[in-house]
Amino acid sequence: MKLHRLCRPLALAVACLLPLAAAADESQDKLATCTAQTMDADRRIAACEWLLRKKSVPPSNLPNIYFSLAGGYDERGQYDRAIKIYSWLLERLPEQEQGSAMVRARRADSYRRQGNYDRAIADFDWLLQRNPKDQWARNGRATAYTRKGQPDRAIADYETLMQQQRDAGQAVDDALYINRAYAYLKKRDLDRALADFDRAIAIQASPRNYTQRANFHYREGQYAEAATDAEQALALDPLNAGAVDTLAHLMVVRGQPERALLLFERAMLLGGPGTIAQYQAALKGHGYDVGTGKHYGRGTIQALAACLRAGCRLVE
Repeated sequence: MKLHRLCRPLALAVACLLPLAAAADESQDKLATCTAQTMDADRRIAACEWLLRKKSVPPSNLPNIYFSLAGGYDERGQYDRAIKIYSWLLERLPEQEQGSAMVRARRADSYRRQGNYDRAIADFDWLLQRNPKDQWARNGRATAYTRKGQPDRAIADYETLMQQQRDAGQAVDDALYINRAYAYLKKRDLDRALADFDRAIAIQASPRNYTQRANFHYREGQYAEAATDAEQALALDPLNAGAVDTLAHLMVVRGQPERALLLFERAMLLGGPGTIAQYQAALKGHGYDVGTGKHYGRGTIQALAACLRAGCRLVE
C-alpha cells in the first residue's frame, strides 16, 4: 500500500531552505547535480558527498547540500542515514521558517516508509498543529495510523480530508477512497472497503485504481474478479507493473509456475528497483538467498523459480 497522491512538491523544497551562493565552476557543476531532484540518486549522492569533502563550499550552501543528500538516501531506501541528516538540519533551522516544515515533512515520510510509525505520526502532528489544512500531512498521518493498526484514527483523518475538499468546492480525490479502503480492510470491514474501491474507479477509471481493486479481490480469494480488474488495468496501460504482478500471483494459484515466473520477471522489468526489492525480501522470507541490489540476476530468477515450484507465494 502506498501513500497515494496529495503529494507536497518536495522536489522544490531545496530552493526553500537558503539561496544558493556562487561557487567555483567545478563546484557549481557539482552543486547543480547535487540539487537536481530529477537526477539519478547515485549521481546526486556522489556530487553532494564531493561537495561536503571540499573545504571551500560556502556555508550558506550546506543546508541545501545536506537536504539533497538526505533525499538521495531516501530514494535508495537508506532511511536511517536520511533521518539523521533531517534531524541535524532541524536542530539548526528555526521552527518558524518554511524550510523547517519542509525538512520535517521529509523526515515524517522517511519514518513512515521505515516503519517507525510513532515517530512519523509525531512529525505529522507537528505539521498539522502548524497548519490544520495541510492535506499532505493528514494523508500521511492517516496512512501511518493504518499501518500501525489504528484504522479508526485513519478513517477519521480521511473523512476530515474529504470534508475539507467538499468545503472547498472540490470533488473528493479518488486516492482518498483508495486509502480509506485499506483502513477498512484493516478492520476487516470488507463491504465498506470494496465500496470505496468502487467509488475510486467511478471517479477515475485508471489503471492504478483497477490494480488496487484487483489486489483486494486477490487477497480475498476472489480470483476471477481479480483477473478481470488486472486485465482491465493492462488494457488501459500495458506497462502497469502492479497488474502484471497480480496476474503472476493468479498463475501461482492456478498451479502454473512457468507462466507465473515469466510474469514475475516482466513485473520486475516494469516495476524496477522497488518491485525487485519487494520480491527479493519475500524470497528471503521463504529462506532463499537472492543477494541484494537494484537489479535482479540469475540468483533472483533461480530462487524465484524454486520458490514457485515449491508452491510458495510472494504475497499472502
